[in-house]
Amino acid sequence: EMAARVATGMRPAQAAASLASFHVGAPRSQPPDADLVSAATSLDPAALRRTIEQGFTGHDIEDALTGWLLPQLKRLGDAWADGRLSVAHEHFVSAQLMGALASAFDRAAPDQPGPTVLVGLPAGARHELALFAFAICLRRLGADVVYLGADVPPEDWRAAVQARLPLAAVLVAHARTDARAAAEVAAALTDLPVALWVGGS
Repeated sequence: EMAARVATGMRPAQAAASLASFHVGAPRSQPPDADLVSAATSLDPAALRRTIEQGFTGHDIEDALTGWLLPQLKRLGDAWADGRLSVAHEHFVSAQLMGALASAFDRAAPDQPGPTVLVGLPAGARHELALFAFAICLRRLGADVVYLGADVPPEDWRAAVQARLPLAAVLVAHARTDARAAAEVAAALTDLPVALWVGGS
């Protein structure tokens, strides 16, 4: 793990420090009342805020993101797909989650930033919660993360790479249309000295 981090440009001392709390374990169980589907159904901002606080409380942020948030996002998607939640419910939850993740992203700023990495979504892609969670984890490992957000056109990816000269650009493709848009980003960056990483389904 340390060698992989050094290979991405992190200094050895910084890589070692970033591994001080590194562990691999089973995802934690979610608190029974930290259910985003129920909170979404309520359309009650106070209830949703309490649910998010419960989901993030008492564990490392990485554990909260992987053991609570990502499974909850899957449950939200399933509830939307089978008609239990509407777009309004989904957007209600997403707005508060983005606020919580933005706060976590701010707190994750490293004392001495490592290599610059651009993180965002290609044009037309808007489901950014899991990617923002990734950006938080990456920032906690010491990277100088520049979060570009959703729906970024290829020419704007290119301009951002030229402006910041990052080690890498990371984006997500959740659907076939996202994959086509990610390919357009790759084409826009092909002559620039930057690694492009694409994740998602």
